[in-house]
Amino acid sequence: MNELRRLPEHFISRAEVLCEKLMFGLQLDVDLSNIKDDMASSKSGYNFVKHPENALDSAYLELLLRAYTAGKDGLAKDGVWRWHSVAAYLKQVTEMEEQLAGGLYTACGQTPRIQELLSLEYENGLSTSGGIYVWGGYVTYAIRHHKAKRLTN
Repeated sequence: MNELRRLPEHFISRAEVLCEKLMFGLQLDVDLSNIKDDMASSKSGYNFVKHPENALDSAYLELLLRAYTAGKDGLAKDGVWRWHSVAAYLKQVTEMEEQLAGGLYTACGQTPRIQELLSLEYENGLSTSGGIYVWGGYVTYAIRHHKAKRLTN
């Protein structure tokens, strides 16, 4: 039973290690209690990263620059994408997503269907709402599932 209690920590710590590698050393100092989010916003393309008071909108550009110029571990060399490195990076992204899913699945209350958990959107789409929010200093997720909309029940 003691081993089972450590399962969420196993998943979360593995996800953290992978995230550090995927960020190419970029460490953003983000205090979640100061992050602003508009959970009611339905504007296409909105997520809390783009909220002007959070000043995180340049983080994507900084990560891209680091990924592109990271030397032998980078995703490009001499102005040309290193496709084998890009493929390896995407494989690590998938592994991190799996570890995050394991952490969420074992540590976060009532568990959703894994298909809904893995289909969370990080930002609003044209006809969809994002599912990841910051509220009260915590990162939360909201699953929207309507059984009648499924092809198979």
